[in-house]
Amino acid sequence: PMRSIPFKVIALLGMNDKAFPRVKPPLSYDLMAENRRLGDHRMKEEDGFLFLETLLCCQKFLYVSYLGFANRDNAMLPPSSFVRELTHYLKQIYGLPEDRFLTCHSLQAFAPRYFQAENDLFSYSQLNWNAARQLILSNASTDWREKRVVFDIQLPEIETSCLEIDLEELLSFFNAPAQYLLQRRMGSDLGGKEEFFEDCEPFAMDPLNKYAVQSRQLETILNNRNSNDLWRIIRAQGDLPLSNAGDRSWQIMEEESLKLAQPVREFLQAEPLEPFEYDFQLHGFHLKGTIENIFSRGLIRFRPASIKIKDRLRVWLEQLILRHCSAQRPSHALLVGKNADRNKLPELITSLKIDTPKRFLEDLLACYEAGLKRPFAFFPETAHEYMKAWIEGKTEMAREKARLKWYGRDAFPGEMARNPYFKRCFSQLELIDETEFERNTVKILNPVFSHQKEGTHQVDSTIPGEE
Repeated sequence: PMRSIPFKVIALLGMNDKAFPRVKPPLSYDLMAENRRLGDHRMKEEDGFLFLETLLCCQKFLYVSYLGFANRDNAMLPPSSFVRELTHYLKQIYGLPEDRFLTCHSLQAFAPRYFQAENDLFSYSQLNWNAARQLILSNASTDWREKRVVFDIQLPEIETSCLEIDLEELLSFFNAPAQYLLQRRMGSDLGGKEEFFEDCEPFAMDPLNKYAVQSRQLETILNNRNSNDLWRIIRAQGDLPLSNAGDRSWQIMEEESLKLAQPVREFLQAEPLEPFEYDFQLHGFHLKGTIENIFSRGLIRFRPASIKIKDRLRVWLEQLILRHCSAQRPSHALLVGKNADRNKLPELITSLKIDTPKRFLEDLLACYEAGLKRPFAFFPETAHEYMKAWIEGKTEMAREKARLKWYGRDAFPGEMARNPYFKRCFSQLELIDETEFERNTVKILNPVFSHQKEGTHQVDSTIPGEE
């Protein structure tokens, strides 16, 4: 800076020998450079004055960095002459050893030393941590890998309360198996995200608030009620942004809800059936509960959001239970959700008839039983990305997509980082090298993808059950 303004912390970057003080190349037509006089402009002296002025402006911390080694042959490179003078002064006058004020960093940001507890160096980069961990694993011996223990607790026999389950219990397990185990059987609560009050006026709706408002809006449209009355209530409750921003948000949501309502209305024209109560024994478990919203054409599930893997698993489990308990019940299902592109038609997932529901249910209950004894390697979002490529025969691409979803990137944390229970039980293991994840994913999701067909309202104009 050209002004002497004091700061608590000042950082000087790129203080290499040839970068500072600045070197101005001579010009052939510069007559002042050939015949210098007293009082002429001297860049080196001015830079020296700026450096000294910067030192005087620093109140607490001064950070100086420079490239210390060549990137070709690793030869040592000197810092700026002013930096050398400063370090010489610190050593000669104050008697400070060089390691007190000089830190030598690694060439790469993913060096393992930045993530080891015994070092003072540290990094907050999730992407570099993933690379460093891969480097450690590749250099480690096989014995070291075999000795890694994440979960080494001998749990007692499964309690009777865990043997009596319903549909919601199964869905809770498959949405986060490690979280279900730690909370349900071990009574461990690792906490969640902290909630903070907004310190600014919102101009856009919070995703969760938007989902709640749009659910009420969609219900109003399906019941052929006036949405303006609901708009007045929502606005009075303060759930919409103020002024024109709130009106525009409501208009966008209404356009999306009208598109969603079209395929749902076609399905709801069928005759509604009584809720189905199930109560049966299978694989050592007692399943009991109720399934609602059943029509003569089958199940209908819709939500004013994009379709996630947990929605597909819900429909799949409901179909399996219906088909296993009653062959007369309609076995088709329709799942409706918003398209990622607001200008396109809604997403539809139609489910086909299931011939062997008992076998699929037993496989899922076997996974549930295994997950009650130790952390079960199944992560819904990561598994979804894996299966979308695996189902097309692209195994390597499936693994790469799974890695990206699991580890994430700097600005986009992965599924492991967002779930403290996954991080606690599986953060020290390489996701793809452990074949348990792939086996579990294929076992659970392959039947789901095989019996569910993706499309849009325009493509899948035939509603299941009309054949």
